[in-house]
Parts: sequence; structure tokens; C-alpha cells
Amino acid sequence: EMDEENAEGSDKRKLVASLRDEGRSHYINGAYRESVQRYTEAISTQTDGFTKNVSHSSFDETLAALYGNRAAALMMTGAYEGAAADCGRALQCTEDHSSAGSLESGPAFRSKILCRMARACLKAGSTWDAEQAFNSAIQSAQEALAQIAQSNVGADETRQAEKILNQSINDATLGLTDVRRYREALEGAAKIAAEKGVSAVAERRNSVQLLMFI
Repeated sequence: EMDEENAEGSDKRKLVASLRDEGRSHYINGAYRESVQRYTEAISTQTDGFTKNVSHSSFDETLAALYGNRAAALMMTGAYEGAAADCGRALQCTEDHSSAGSLESGPAFRSKILCRMARACLKAGSTWDAEQAFNSAIQSAQEALAQIAQSNVGADETRQAEKILNQSINDATLGLTDVRRYREALEGAAKIAAEKGVSAVAERRNSVQLLMFI
């Protein structure tokens, strides 16, 4: 019976890995909707047909990576709210205090996903949520860099993690500048709309156009 369970677990891992590779391949080739479909199939397989509730799931770095990957693909299809939600699910599958050098589930992964979530929120027009996520990414990355400096993680892994963490800090800092620019542009557009008596619908259209430049 144990052998059967082990075999089933092995088959499941192989299927998830295969679907994940297909999703990555579609993404690289610009077939984003197909990429989303493959990652969704992989997530379904990993969660036994979505029967495992993410919010109550234990630490699962494979599931975290799958949600993070699907979020990237959803971003490319313009499904920004869905991408932000997937980033949230990815974060729920990770551990705050896992190894600082862990690239799949540790702080380097979390800071990268927080940046992706922030960018998705900004594209969806949620500037407050975007600002919070960008700030969290910076704080998480800075804490992890301090942790790595005092840890015994291997040199190669340390360099990789430090590179991702520093990139996240740079991305989040630029992101916060984009948040400010978008708010200023929105305020300017609202002022012009008020002066010219432009309708709320036109004002909303203007704000969507502003997002295209972020």
C-alpha cells in the first residue's frame, strides 16, 4: 500500500513538472493564454483538483512557484486582478522564516512575488495596494540581505539570492516612483476634467490610458 502511495506521489510530481515545463515554454514563446492553462492544470494536479485550500495549506514551494508563474502569465494577458490574487496565493504557500538563500520559497522569492503583485495592483488601478506591496518587497529584501550576511549559506547560492534581492529593491523603488507619477497624473486629469466638465466615463478612460505608460 505504501509502495502504491509512493508511486502515485512520484507520478503526480512528474505530471506537475511536465505541465510546469509546458507552461514555461508557452510563456517564452508568447502564448500566454496557453501558458495560463498549463499552469492551471499543474495547480489542479498539485492540489488534487483544487481540493486543498491554499489559505490552510502547509508550506508548499512547488505550489508557490506555480502560482507565481501563473501570475506572470496572467499579467501578460491583461488579467491584472487575477495576477495579484495569484501572487497572494503564492505568498500564502511560503514561509516567512525559511532559509534566506532559498530561491524557490525564501525571502528572495517572496520579495520578487511582492514586486509582481505590486505591479499587477498598479496596472489594475489600485495604487494603495501597489504602494503597500512595493514597500513590503523592499522591507523583505533588506531583512533577507542582513540575514544572508550572517548566515552560512553557500557562496554561489548567496550570490544568486543577493542578486534577486537587490533587483527586487531596485524594481520596488522604481515602482514606488511609478505609483507617485500615476497619482499625480490622475490628479492632473481630474483637475482638467473638472475644469472642462468632462464626464466621469471619459475621466476613467483617461486613467486607463495613463496606466499604459506604467
